[in-house]
Amino acid sequence: MNRTESYYRVPVSISYKQLRKIITNRAESYYRVPVSIFHKQLRKAITNRAESLCCIVVSIQRILSMKTATNRMKL
Repeated sequence: MNRTESYYRVPVSISYKQLRKIITNRAESYYRVPVSIFHKQLRKAITNRAESLCCIVVSIQRILSMKTATNRMKL
């Protein structure tokens, strides 16, 4: 179900508090969220217009994998 092509869009003003608990603090206008976790919540929060809102990447584990990769390179 995790496809890199599938994106969802969500405004920061609506789900900022929810996103802040999971992702790191970034002073960007938009945040990246895993679709698998927030899919049900996003459907409730956002409207049917997936184009008018901003992009959300499928996986947030990319950041974690980058950290583990760097740690492995040190070893």
